[in-house]
Amino acid sequence: MDKNEILANFQACTGNEDIGESMAILEQCDWNLQTAVNAAIGTQEPMQGVHGAQASNGHRTPEIMLTFSCKLGGVVKDVALLDSNTVGDLKQIASIELGITAAETQFEEWPVQSAIPHPSDDTVLSTLHLPHLNHMNIKMHPHLNDVSIGVEADDFNPLPLPCSAFPQSSEMDLTTTYTLHITDNRNNKVQIIQCEGSKSFYELKQDVAAFTNISPRNQIWKGFSSQKTPNDQSTVASLKLNKTLHELNVDEIAPQNMPQPTTPTPTPTHSNGLDADSSSDEDDMFMDAPSALDDEDDLIFVSTTSMASRINQLMPEKAIDVHVALEQFKSEFMSRYHGGPDFLPLSLKDATVKAFGSDARKRKLLAIYIHHDQSIQANVFCSQLLCSDAVTNFLEQHFVSWAWDVTSAYNKERFLQECKQILGSGVADTVRKVKKDNYPLLLIAHGRGRQCEVNAIIQANSDLNELMAKLVNAYEESEERKQQEIKEEDARIARENIKLEQEEAYRMSLEADRAKVEAELLEARRVEELEEQKRMEETKKEEDMERLRSSIPDEPSPDCKEPLSKVRFRAPDGTTFMRTFLASEKLQTLVNFVGSKGYTPQTHRVLKPWPKTNLLTLDMSSSLQSNKIFPQETLIIEENPDQDSDTSSES
Repeated sequence: MDKNEILANFQACTGNEDIGESMAILEQCDWNLQTAVNAAIGTQEPMQGVHGAQASNGHRTPEIMLTFSCKLGGVVKDVALLDSNTVGDLKQIASIELGITAAETQFEEWPVQSAIPHPSDDTVLSTLHLPHLNHMNIKMHPHLNDVSIGVEADDFNPLPLPCSAFPQSSEMDLTTTYTLHITDNRNNKVQIIQCEGSKSFYELKQDVAAFTNISPRNQIWKGFSSQKTPNDQSTVASLKLNKTLHELNVDEIAPQNMPQPTTPTPTPTHSNGLDADSSSDEDDMFMDAPSALDDEDDLIFVSTTSMASRINQLMPEKAIDVHVALEQFKSEFMSRYHGGPDFLPLSLKDATVKAFGSDARKRKLLAIYIHHDQSIQANVFCSQLLCSDAVTNFLEQHFVSWAWDVTSAYNKERFLQECKQILGSGVADTVRKVKKDNYPLLLIAHGRGRQCEVNAIIQANSDLNELMAKLVNAYEESEERKQQEIKEEDARIARENIKLEQEEAYRMSLEADRAKVEAELLEARRVEELEEQKRMEETKKEEDMERLRSSIPDEPSPDCKEPLSKVRFRAPDGTTFMRTFLASEKLQTLVNFVGSKGYTPQTHRVLKPWPKTNLLTLDMSSSLQSNKIFPQETLIIEENPDQDSDTSSES
């Protein structure tokens, strides 16, 4: 799991929409999702259970990660927890994932192998002896359906859509899928969509904005059973719609219904961009007008300043042609803020190819600037930070810059779809949850080939020093990766070159190899013949040694009364052996004995050390005593330097 998905999952679990704060918590926890979630929701204190305390032997039992697949109706969310957490911790995180309160969360039944069939919220998970993967069905707690809306109910859940806020919606309604027949009254076009009852009315308005291009704040709805405009946080199930098919009509606020300003509206300028920003507070004030005027549904206020700012918008409301839209963005941005990065007028996919598609030495980081014209921070971020010489020069030198405007709902949805395909669903979900006034965003991505990963998201609340520090840090980390990638790429190219050289050498040496094989066959035959000859010689040698052993008389017994001659022989390898002979034995008997040990007269000679005499040159028929090999003597056996000469004959 990459950091973008971890960040998205952390925000989904905790409801924290501040990207900077979320990333800070994750970095403190080394990007461990479970530890970060526990730290954020206050469950990081050590548990006094089996795994939280030391065992009797003084060693801490290792903690085990358990996964719970929690299902509410048709929605399934996976929750990973250490077994040192409690059932209450599981309920709290599961409720955040599913968009309900912890008080409403009730597990239908626990796995059959659970040691405690009905555990309490304080029960430590390790005491239940659960498997690593557990499937849990969740139902809404029945007694909460009658709870009135109040402060206490809101305190249970930090998310904007607690189910306890809608007591009229049953569990079945929340999980029911409604089919909506929505007519765009401007052009009488019809769109049929399906949505679950747990979805909020504002989320439905966002879905409709994607195909009608009517901003959620400018939508006028008709067709509800109640004459009042639903609250944005109402669930679809609470709108009392027909479950089979319900017809709704949506229209856009007409210009004549907008209140006229009491003072002349200044023409938007491009010198500082303040006109676009100043409208946000006023827009937010008028957004709540429908819910405040329950009996006057058709009276909806919008800011004329916001409408005026569209005269010189950065991007068309519907960016059908990406290249044309980006050319307009680049031109209008530079005109409005008097400078800025050199944004590529290409699609996001082509921009990633431009940044990462070349060899490692030419790769750059990708800086994705996401603009929202209605953000109160847009003008300051662009004019004072993004267009500063230091930032612009640094981006131009080390980055490929690309930009998009998400002011229009249509353009935002188009960007999110492309972002999901190229940068991953984690990044797309994170950007989707960013509030308007937290824009602009600057996403820093690195990659190689078709692989791409966002490793930093810079929000608008940064100052110039902080922005430059983050850009430099991202560049330095990228350079470390790039050096490793260069080494890998050089090694790959070297391997490919070696492979080509080997193939060429192989092709050119085929004939030589054939000749070599033939020579090897001839050599093998020669070696085989030599080995056969050697085997024959060894066989002959063994036969000769056996014949010599048979010709040697037995060694005299110790109680023999005749004169004896004890002879010690020193072999060429340094070993010694002894033999007792009759002093009257012929010298030939001694030579035959030496030959029976493998030291034949053809290969070795027998020397008397003093005076140094080669016994093989003496008369073989003379006795040992006459040759003064008596009563004892040490003889030296040496290899014959001239093995081809005949030194003696056997008797």
